[in-house]
Amino acid sequence: MHARANELTGYPCDTMKGCDWAKTDLMIHWAGDQNNYSDCQAMGDILFLDAKERGAKLIVIDPRFGVMASKADVWIPIKPGYDGALMLGMMNIIINENLYDANFVRDWTVGFEDLKEYVQQFPPGKVEQITGISADTIGNLAREYATTPRALIYSSKSGVGQHNNGVDTARLQKILIAITGHIDTPGGNIVAMPSPALWPASSSSSSTGSASSSTSSATAQQAAPRYPLMGTTITTPDFLDMLSKKEIKAACQFGNSGIGVPNNRAFWKMYKEIPFIAACDLFMTPLAEIADVIIPGSSYIESMAVYTAGTYTNYYSLILTEPIPQPLTEMTDEDACFMLMKKLGLAKDYPYESWEDEIGKRLLQGTYKIPLTAKEMIKQFPDGIVVPRAEQTYKKYEKGLLRTDKKPGFNTPSGKFEIRSSTAEKYGYDGVPKWEVPWVLREEERKEFPLICNTCERTWFYGCAGFTHINPLSACSYLSEMDPEPFIRLNEKDAMERGIKDGDMVIVTARCSATETASIKLRAKIPPPHGDIMPGVCSALRGFVEANTADLLPDPLTLIKAYDPISGSPPVRGILVQVKKA
Repeated sequence: MHARANELTGYPCDTMKGCDWAKTDLMIHWAGDQNNYSDCQAMGDILFLDAKERGAKLIVIDPRFGVMASKADVWIPIKPGYDGALMLGMMNIIINENLYDANFVRDWTVGFEDLKEYVQQFPPGKVEQITGISADTIGNLAREYATTPRALIYSSKSGVGQHNNGVDTARLQKILIAITGHIDTPGGNIVAMPSPALWPASSSSSSTGSASSSTSSATAQQAAPRYPLMGTTITTPDFLDMLSKKEIKAACQFGNSGIGVPNNRAFWKMYKEIPFIAACDLFMTPLAEIADVIIPGSSYIESMAVYTAGTYTNYYSLILTEPIPQPLTEMTDEDACFMLMKKLGLAKDYPYESWEDEIGKRLLQGTYKIPLTAKEMIKQFPDGIVVPRAEQTYKKYEKGLLRTDKKPGFNTPSGKFEIRSSTAEKYGYDGVPKWEVPWVLREEERKEFPLICNTCERTWFYGCAGFTHINPLSACSYLSEMDPEPFIRLNEKDAMERGIKDGDMVIVTARCSATETASIKLRAKIPPPHGDIMPGVCSALRGFVEANTADLLPDPLTLIKAYDPISGSPPVRGILVQVKKA
């Protein structure tokens, strides 16, 4: 979502990593609890807490009163999928009261007048009716953000984006940051300094380009017409469409349980009909249980790997890890891939003898210009290579540091930050991003399914789908004991209306296709004093086979409007559900 938004606008930062914590005076955490979602949790928390201790103000915009909200000066609860309306309401005030950065808008943007016209449809009073956030709160937020020179927005990649209006909402967020002049400025959302060279320039450095598979590219091109901005990515709707037409004759899954696919019960019926299925995994996942061939997977300590670090620090480092001496598996995942490619006649597309050989030629010698083999790297630099970064500079767009042609400006066709995207218009999308109530949250469904549910809550010790609970064999038992069963987080008001108490078993139901509904059984969780989530919203923990939240997600074969029209992403962060006591 955010990657597509960055491409369409030219926004050069990362709203998770690109934050100038050390110099900021105002931090807006938007739909992202840093304690759970930071890509480097410990370091991210330290920098955030340092800024807070220094006196920086914290505003949290999130449906949940989570860890960040508990530390906030202001918590603004917002319904999932409604972030874009709040952004437009803020821009209405910022533009009409001339609080935007006029110089940046004049010199470095295109499409501002179109945006100015569009935001007139979102006065604070109307946005209050849409979002439930008071007009005064919207006004105070807009004015404080626009008039604080050193202000940043921290946002997760999923909270704002994983809705069926996700890409345009992410675009609106980038535009909000841009027109207030907070792009790559001290204390704002910054562009990371280029990673320094890890090895002195040397004529002995070889360069081996990465190879590509013509077979995979041909397959991906079939998916391109529906979502042209996704390039060669096969989206969820495209994948399920191919599956329904029985176009997939063989599948080999590496570290994928299959339990996160929308309308999961229907998916499994189709997936089981694939003539040949292979699975490579550490655990006996649901997908491995139906596979014709199972390849025991390897853990990260059993395989050689290259790691880089330095996102939150003033140094940049690279380390090559050496596999443990006696791995438990006969081969690593990478070895399995090489063997499979040879059998399929694809070895010519990958000019490497082994995974170790690829690391040396493609990564060390190619990407990082280090003239060493993998074994030489480990022997000479067992603790890795560490080099200092250059001192942070700002407004790189003025200095020609963002574009590949070294000219001032942004990486867009116009060379400017595109409020009105020429690329979006080229493919039939709105030039200026628009917002409307997500189709999946449409009013006609509210009587039967009155609550908005985030189906993708995670815990701080299970971050990604590959590390969710799945079954007792797939997780560390002492971690699973902390959240031993699937639950749904409810507000006390919503629970009382349904006669539900903390700890009760409940039935959660949603529309999973045009003609069917799906239900799962979960444990109600209502943290004191009144539940730590706003009324009208609930949040379910994902990753359990016996109560899979993906069963509730809409099927793209019959409910394609529920999916983002630009990226094809499913609305995992906000669907309509009903919750009743079991």
